[in-house]
Amino acid sequence: MIRHPGLLLPIITLGITVPGLAQVPTEQELDEPVERLSCPLPPYPANLRQAGIEGSVTLRFIVDSTGRVEQGSVAVVSATDPGFEAPAREMILNCQFRPGRVAGEPVRASLEMLIVFNLANKEPQR
Repeated sequence: MIRHPGLLLPIITLGITVPGLAQVPTEQELDEPVERLSCPLPPYPANLRQAGIEGSVTLRFIVDSTGRVEQGSVAVVSATDPGFEAPAREMILNCQFRPGRVAGEPVRASLEMLIVFNLANKEPQR
């Protein structure tokens, strides 16, 4: 888990369309789940930090068979403030994952993650 400025948790939310998603297994359909190997901390927007605003962004995206997030696949499912969307997108595009597997082979997989921007936590927890 990452706390301050972001917390990543897998979640399930329906209703957002990501290009190419129909042909991609979800976490529940994988024999071996996608695993986060590394992820930079998202920058906390200065104006929101100064205003004392905390919030979250839920992203839906595709992790390819090499463990990278496909750039065109990132979609915002929800955000408590639009100012958190760009830093959350930037962060997820720079994450590295171990791809999910089906029948022992690495495959593309669709994921959703919640990134929480929290002012109280000083150190990230992984």
